[in-house]
Amino acid sequence: MHWSEAFPVLHSAIAQGGKVHSFAAFEHVLRRLSSEGRSPLLDAEARQFLVFAYSFLQEQVAPATISSWRWTLWLAHHRYLLRQTVSFNYDLLLEHALESVGIQPFRYGIQAESQTPFTLKPHGSIDFATDPRAIFMPTQEYPMRNVATRNDAPAIALPRSQLRAPRQEAMVVLPAEDSPYLEHQWVRPAYSAWCDQARMLTHCVFAGLSDWECDRPEIDRLLGALAPQTTIAVANPTPPPSFRERVEASGRTYEEWPDGPRRLDN
Repeated sequence: MHWSEAFPVLHSAIAQGGKVHSFAAFEHVLRRLSSEGRSPLLDAEARQFLVFAYSFLQEQVAPATISSWRWTLWLAHHRYLLRQTVSFNYDLLLEHALESVGIQPFRYGIQAESQTPFTLKPHGSIDFATDPRAIFMPTQEYPMRNVATRNDAPAIALPRSQLRAPRQEAMVVLPAEDSPYLEHQWVRPAYSAWCDQARMLTHCVFAGLSDWECDRPEIDRLLGALAPQTTIAVANPTPPPSFRERVEASGRTYEEWPDGPRRLDN
């Protein structure tokens, strides 16, 4: 089934706003949701499409070895110093890299993983789904006949073999969207728990940070939880000046890594 048949309402909305692989298309969807009032079906299809598309991408990436990836080598070198990780990405690349160096990437807020959490994914993940025991509804299918979106329900991790199967509800923040999940039970306590640990960090590395305006409240929450003496490093060939300004205004030490990961001083 082509994606346009699986998600017809989203396809119609995107056809008016640009190509499906562009951020502009999803900005158009967000404007439509805002101007026309909340459309549960369009909202649900957009989130389901993102997990479906990124799950397909994950399948293509998974066979490739990441053992020689520079960030995997960096993680391996610093594995005994690492205390927390945060990702706003939907994919499982970080989880795979952590697993490859012997770290269990348990995620905050996810049932069966929250006893010893290590990774915060407040924007969701391709393997996050609502616990089917929390919301009773018929089995999901494409095109969607049962609409569930933005429910404040317990979150579980799907087996990786089921990532492209229809799920009850997709739990991801749309591109350029202010997160609708900040007060949900799989995000709010997770942020609080992560921030409690953050003051012990000597360094905090932001890799690939874009500092979109919609993300800044969450980025600033992470930044504000760090101790004043924490060194902030930004690994990005074109670091966002807006973030540097906020870090320097906080009085923290700021570093740029334009060429990729660098070893930290112990």
